[in-house]
Amino acid sequence: MIALLAAIERPKLFKRIVLLASSPRLLEAPPEYESSFGLADLDKVFGIMQGNFRLWAKGCAPVLNADDVKAAHVREFTRPLFSLRPDVAFSCLKTSFACDLREVLPQVEVPVHMLFLEGDPTTPPAVAAYMLRHMPGATAEVLPARSVHQQPDAVADGILRLLQAAPENSSGSQVIGGGVELASPPFDAWSTPMEVDII
Repeated sequence: MIALLAAIERPKLFKRIVLLASSPRLLEAPPEYESSFGLADLDKVFGIMQGNFRLWAKGCAPVLNADDVKAAHVREFTRPLFSLRPDVAFSCLKTSFACDLREVLPQVEVPVHMLFLEGDPTTPPAVAAYMLRHMPGATAEVLPARSVHQQPDAVADGILRLLQAAPENSSGSQVIGGGVELASPPFDAWSTPMEVDII
């Protein structure tokens, strides 16, 4: 999402942006914005995190990776969490949930391709639909992967395919791969030569 802020300030530096499992806001804001996390969930997570940091780390790793706690990639994901200072991790998490970038979405003029994961608990389909409604010309694709760590090849293939695709083949907002297609006016920013791809 930081790439969007940079593109708003310096659009000529960007050819296109690829976002992976991104969300402008993690916390739901009903009725206009649905997400996977409500205030009650947040209070529970913060309580566990402050009471027993290792318990929180062991519990969140399999959820974020959409797999069993015994899976190798889940254990690999958990290991660096244990090396974090609990107060630093808590501060980072609070900052993440306090962040709200919804208002900047309509300001993005650079072509944006969003990749979402089929089983990702942090970015439900409603987030993709919201971003498409508020970011003209963006596209979204749902990859057949449950997490980046569980199926890195599927994620890497999706990113490479987008970066190698001819820009002219993209027009209008849509969700591909089992999602709901949303129409929008054609977006002709592809025709402007730019310099940098940002992931």
